[in-house]
Amino acid sequence: MNTLIDLHVHLYGCLTPEDIWSLGRDIEIDSNRVDLFNHNYRKTFQRPSNYDKYWISPSGVSEIAADYLLTSRSNFQEFQAKFDLVPALFPLYPHATLVLSHVIEKHHKEGLNLVEYRCFMPPYFNDKEISDYLEALVDVAKEKEYFFNGEIKPRLVMSLPRDPSLFRHLYQMLHQWLQSHPSKQRYIVGIDLCAQESGYPPSSIEVELSRVIKNNILYPRTALAILYHVGEQYDHISLCSSLRWVYQASAAGAHRLGHAAILGVDSNLLLDSFGKEPVAERIDHIQWLLENLYWLSEYSIQLDSKRLNKELERLRQLPQESLIEFNYNQEYLEQFNMLQKALQNKLSRSNIVVESCPTSNNLLTDAPLDHRHPLVTLQRNNLKVIIGSDDPGIFNTSLSSELKIAESLSGSFESSEKYSSKSLVSKEQY
Repeated sequence: MNTLIDLHVHLYGCLTPEDIWSLGRDIEIDSNRVDLFNHNYRKTFQRPSNYDKYWISPSGVSEIAADYLLTSRSNFQEFQAKFDLVPALFPLYPHATLVLSHVIEKHHKEGLNLVEYRCFMPPYFNDKEISDYLEALVDVAKEKEYFFNGEIKPRLVMSLPRDPSLFRHLYQMLHQWLQSHPSKQRYIVGIDLCAQESGYPPSSIEVELSRVIKNNILYPRTALAILYHVGEQYDHISLCSSLRWVYQASAAGAHRLGHAAILGVDSNLLLDSFGKEPVAERIDHIQWLLENLYWLSEYSIQLDSKRLNKELERLRQLPQESLIEFNYNQEYLEQFNMLQKALQNKLSRSNIVVESCPTSNNLLTDAPLDHRHPLVTLQRNNLKVIIGSDDPGIFNTSLSSELKIAESLSGSFESSEKYSSKSLVSKEQY
């Protein structure tokens, strides 16, 4: 029997319209949270949500599905507006375990054997609330694993904010909690940086990730894998800068890269489109090119350092927040293709693992479910890849469906178990 392992799944995104209807009908709803959801929903979609009909209409599940399911090409803002329904109905508080308990039971019925659930770690919790929250989550994971005789192994990955100061504060509390709860350490296996990429380049979090790596070395029993969503959204920076962000996330210590679609995107799909980025971002990119001339040249990328330095001088005279527009013409895409190929080759020789979520990438990054999907390119270039379901409840999918799609695109996959968070950090030479 095949082992089913999902290493990239967001807990709240696991809920289906049916789950939301059945769980929500018996709980008290916070009207303020729902009002905020409705406000953002109307602002995003120019129509009100169907919330008032969810539990009074015979077609309540269908009304939820109309608001919640994302089954056509969308942007991240639209996805977030739909996703926000779940935390509006089931807000996080220190003992909020209803969703985790329900999802573990559901996944056991689906035959999943190991799941790493990405759980948001609220920055507005105080120290005691964080401690209570972590303990409650771990207790449920431990209880369900025991109840199901180890047939499913629930593990937790804590999603931390990309903002460096918030990350620092929450990571420190997480690390201290793990140190003081040795019997529960094995249930929390990693940290994750997710949500909006815009405004948070990997370079801004390098110092904080180095602290995680240092603690992994000093305290191997509580070592945490670093999982990093990057290269999933690339409409806020240029295509080449998005590739640089993938490189910088890996160089900062990430064990697994979430999506990294830019690393395998077919540039023909982008021909004659346009992009833009702030002047400051273009400056960062030029400086990165100049700092990495040596290894880039090993992959046949020859750069004109005089021209780049001249461009730097000009850009430094401009307002740093002003935008530069890029025409993704044939010339630009040739440069992009060379940098993409160089990075593919470099990462294929490393221990970096890419988490590919076929349906999510199809819906949020316009990746066709055919030979042009990033997954095909990543496998062709010998990168280590695992398949995840991401937010299966919203995308109307499941891990089994994602694996079937992946196999139809790229053939068979080896087991993901050796790329699980604890396997990754235990293999590091700390």
